[in-house]
Amino acid sequence: MKIPCPAKINLYLDVLGRRSDGYHDIVTVMQAIDLRDEVSIGIRGGGGIAMTCDAAGLPVDSRNLCVRAALGMARYAPQGRGVVIRLAKRIPVAAGLGGGSSDAAGVLLGLNRLWGAGLAPGALEEIAAGLGSDVPFFIHGGTARCGGRGEAVSPVRGGPDLAYVLLVPPVAVPTAGVYASLEGGGPGRAPGVAGLLEALARGDPRSVAARLYNRLEDAPGAHRGEVDRLKALLVSRGALGACMSGSGPAVFGLAADMAGARRLAAAVSGEIGEGTFMHFGLTNVSAGG
Repeated sequence: MKIPCPAKINLYLDVLGRRSDGYHDIVTVMQAIDLRDEVSIGIRGGGGIAMTCDAAGLPVDSRNLCVRAALGMARYAPQGRGVVIRLAKRIPVAAGLGGGSSDAAGVLLGLNRLWGAGLAPGALEEIAAGLGSDVPFFIHGGTARCGGRGEAVSPVRGGPDLAYVLLVPPVAVPTAGVYASLEGGGPGRAPGVAGLLEALARGDPRSVAARLYNRLEDAPGAHRGEVDRLKALLVSRGALGACMSGSGPAVFGLAADMAGARRLAAAVSGEIGEGTFMHFGLTNVSAGG
């Protein structure tokens, strides 16, 4: 069984404050995109969990969210049945795109079918929330407003397919450090999420682009120079608007349609810098195939 696992971008992300459990309360609108990893799962006789990955350096033991997702589903495995997980990695790692979380959700969705567990989305979300803040979103995909530490998911219906260009510079960004660096820096100037949700309901890419917001862009760090440069480059070459995704360093620019996204990608390709990953496509894809 093969499960496509989409990346996400954050159209809106505000950080409200640190919680007693060490996480931060956020308000975000996440959007699944057509850049995907692929998880393949099969039955392993004799039980247990085995994993392989085509990306060098990624762990394939319990440090990997895919293995932890399988462990979370283990109680639903038929007697004597384990699972073999193969991960084909296409989403850049540690880029603010949620690839690891999406892969974990793909394992949950796949094992729910493979093992005939029959769990409803709400039950899968509960398991997902124990794995990571973004994992519950990927049980659904599409567009969703998320709160709490990100695990409280409210799907947004009827949003438009948005054309985009995604750029990921080769800069390491520790998520925890980005969040921590905001503390003591004063309150942000978040415009509020209502305007973005209204723009999505109208289906107007220009209105959506005008309301992109990410509080984490205010956080200092070695990635800031490249993030600012790539955002400015996208806008100068015709993007309707540009924003950082998650804690970065991924940056995306919105276009009016796919033809515009192709032109935008061609226009910036010679200036993005060596080692920068680029992809263009459409948003609003579902999770789990």
